[in-house]
Amino acid sequence: MKRQEFTKAVKLSAWMRCGGYCEGCTGRLHPGHFDYHHDKECAFEGEPSLENCKVLCDNCHGTVTSERAPVIAKSTRIRNRHAGIGRKKRTIPGRRFDGTPIPSRWR
Repeated sequence: MKRQEFTKAVKLSAWMRCGGYCEGCTGRLHPGHFDYHHDKECAFEGEPSLENCKVLCDNCHGTVTSERAPVIAKSTRIRNRHAGIGRKKRTIPGRRFDGTPIPSRWR
């Protein structure tokens, strides 16, 4: 699923709504040190709308992202497995699955 970014209009509206303060910790936002965050992640059908946009400082955004990343990764793996998309199994020529060498007489 392709990530949908916020438009400039949504970002501007979110910035006006927050008034220059983080919507997580209410700390003052500084130029270049904040992000526009999807409250409901794109992986879970979140829309790039104003209602789904939060303006967070780098610290709050990092915390939220690190907490949600494993959940998003797992849901993506499950979705792919149900769709029949899996990781390709890699084998090493001349080796068994456990990594031990195959005797040369069997090759």
